[in-house]
Amino acid sequence: MDKYIIGVDIGTQSTKALVVGTDGRVLAQDSVAYHPDTPAPLWAQQDASVWLDAFLRSVRSCVAHALHKGVLQEQIAGLCISSLYGGAGIPVDADCQPLYPCLIWMDRRATAETDAIQEQVNLQRLFEITGNGVDSYYGFTKMLWIKNHEPQVWEKTAWFLPPIAGSPTI
Repeated sequence: MDKYIIGVDIGTQSTKALVVGTDGRVLAQDSVAYHPDTPAPLWAQQDASVWLDAFLRSVRSCVAHALHKGVLQEQIAGLCISSLYGGAGIPVDADCQPLYPCLIWMDRRATAETDAIQEQVNLQRLFEITGNGVDSYYGFTKMLWIKNHEPQVWEKTAWFLPPIAGSPTI
């Protein structure tokens, strides 16, 4: 009995899904478009429910097409998910419920936090350890922005989760 895999990519502007056989043949594909929310200059964020809706719609569509082509549900052997760099990640509470939109990779609001870190940290040593510099692109500066500007969110945050893992319960 042939086996099939569902592949999903959660991107900045759309979620793409496909059903592919172990031989590499694509049986079904779908995508759901959306736009990042940009409520202020340099801000780019996404509500977790947008990702979840796009994930569910695209996967359901692909599975329906595959089943229509004769694939049996038990032939679907796995699900692989990749996603955009979620910046800070989705701040969630102890029940994994989202508390605030995810500040995605293109969000640049954490300039003051970036400046403060650059003044307080040995940047050469940081680079030697991590291979990274300090920039508002990285999640830790975005997390500090949430801590500094949304203290009520910070106080309730148990974890920062990547897209789909931090989406509301299916």
